[in-house]
Amino acid sequence: RLKLRSYTSIDFHGSTQLGSTEMSRLTLDAPQLLGLGTATDTVVVQARNVVLANSSGRTAPTNAQTQVEQGASSLQILAQPLLRDGHTGGLTIDASLGHNQAAGALAGQRLGFAKSLLESTGDIVFQGRGQTLAQGDLTLRAARVTATSTSDQQVDAAGTLAIERHAAGKTLNESLGAGGKLGLTGALVQQKGLIDIEAGRLSLIGRGVAGQSDTVIFANGSQTRVDGRLREVSDSYAVASGGGQITAEAQTGRLVVDGQLSAAAPVMPTGYTGDNPYAGSISLKAAGSTDGAVVIGTNADINLEAAS
Repeated sequence: RLKLRSYTSIDFHGSTQLGSTEMSRLTLDAPQLLGLGTATDTVVVQARNVVLANSSGRTAPTNAQTQVEQGASSLQILAQPLLRDGHTGGLTIDASLGHNQAAGALAGQRLGFAKSLLESTGDIVFQGRGQTLAQGDLTLRAARVTATSTSDQQVDAAGTLAIERHAAGKTLNESLGAGGKLGLTGALVQQKGLIDIEAGRLSLIGRGVAGQSDTVIFANGSQTRVDGRLREVSDSYAVASGGGQITAEAQTGRLVVDGQLSAAAPVMPTGYTGDNPYAGSISLKAAGSTDGAVVIGTNADINLEAAS
């Protein structure tokens, strides 16, 4: 195991490799990860399980003009967990804000790279209260992007924020608790993978880019779910969580839905008693006064099913 901690920044010079596929756990705990290299340099961080956090609650360092340093290289964080004992594991985005700390412009953990890839062959799990700020484009690639019940996390990419399904990824799809919160924001937001947060509150916001008509995209084959789950307490009684909330907004340009959006509630099995939970809600908004539009594609599947 390896843990690197800084109260200011962890700087990577040139093309650097940290960790290995045999390392069980690697933690980067700092207000900022910064790439001090050129556009041809790539920093690779890998382990079976990787944790990103900022336990100090301090903000990213600035110069005399209160400006942060801009990184030019690329970042790849690669987690390759061993699935066992009902636990998927992978990449954990942990707490990076203090209890009463506001999610300001430099708070949380900053990724100072031109491009950043956070990849897991298992899950990407958000937990605790925090904020991840990406200087440029950011890709989340995993079998599943999810959150625990403690999650109150925000991700904001100055460039494109893409969520992708890992081609060789596997998830056990285990429950990590109900009601986690996750906000995903970028200039463009492209959801191409699996986001699954039990009874969660999920927000996706695209700011828009000049010359780009589609600002928020739920691509064909993508799955975005905040469904409730059922748990059998005995052979005749079950408890269930209701559906959560999905809100998506394109501040300019179009919001395109061609994948699955689901905030469904589970159905009580025959012969079981228990409260029937309600389905959740899905809100889609295109705010642009001239170019705004919500487009429902031919492959769109919006599910708000409930037992009652």
